[in-house]
Amino acid sequence: MFHHGRKWPGLAVSGRRRKMMEDNVPRRRRLLYDRSMTATIGRLLIIAGLIACVIATGARAADMHFSLYSLGVPVAESTMTVDIGPNGFRMGLSYHTTGVARMFSGDKLQETVTGHILNGMPEPESFRSFVTLHGKDRTVSMTYRGGDPTITVLDPPNAGEREEVSATQTAKTLDPLTALASILAMAARTGSCEFSRHTFDGRRLEFFYARTGGEEDLPATGRSIFSGKALRCDYVARTEAGFLLNGDRPEDSRPRQGTIWLAHLTPKGPLVPVHGEVDTRFLGRATMYLTSVDP
Repeated sequence: MFHHGRKWPGLAVSGRRRKMMEDNVPRRRRLLYDRSMTATIGRLLIIAGLIACVIATGARAADMHFSLYSLGVPVAESTMTVDIGPNGFRMGLSYHTTGVARMFSGDKLQETVTGHILNGMPEPESFRSFVTLHGKDRTVSMTYRGGDPTITVLDPPNAGEREEVSATQTAKTLDPLTALASILAMAARTGSCEFSRHTFDGRRLEFFYARTGGEEDLPATGRSIFSGKALRCDYVARTEAGFLLNGDRPEDSRPRQGTIWLAHLTPKGPLVPVHGEVDTRFLGRATMYLTSVDP
């Protein structure tokens, strides 16, 4: 069921209470929170955005808004723009931390991808990512030729920070956005989420695969505009190359699991993301809710 016109405010935290909460969290755990939540929120919202990308041919641009909660508290908000036609597609995704999460890290993310449609599946032509992490800006731009990515902007460079990923390893990979758009293409055509592919974001090489979990009923909640039947898609992402030189390699290479639910907001509308869950290193299970859609 699609509930029109509902939006939900974030949680306000007083300065005094914020200071008390921050003092009770060891610095090392705060840093772990920053790293894991940025990657987790980004991955989950990217999945949401790309799943929405598989809209019927000729669909117009639309904005979808999401809120992410952890331990019952809102920690991030995101807006995703989708524009897909019979021959090409364009996606834009942005998010920023809010509420309790913002007092630990004012992280931001902006990503875009453009490409063409080949045999019903999206193929990237250019990808750009701009992230603010721990107050520092990080930029990646890539173009594609013959299915292979070429990095055109990488600031700061990977040298001295993380392992280099070779051209052999990145050959025929997809950017994370296009890979996830492919999952939705499969869902739209077959009703299943079966998909696997290596992805490269300019820094890390990951193996990503998704499996169909069947149809489930999502209960009504004041945090979302949707309730009802939805297709469950379970996924796993595992980093294989591009590890931080001074990072925790066993932890960084551990598979990250999550679930996304897709549904039709209108009887003849496309499948779009309406709910999601993902494991985080610090705060456990995080949950994503669709809060509004602007055509």
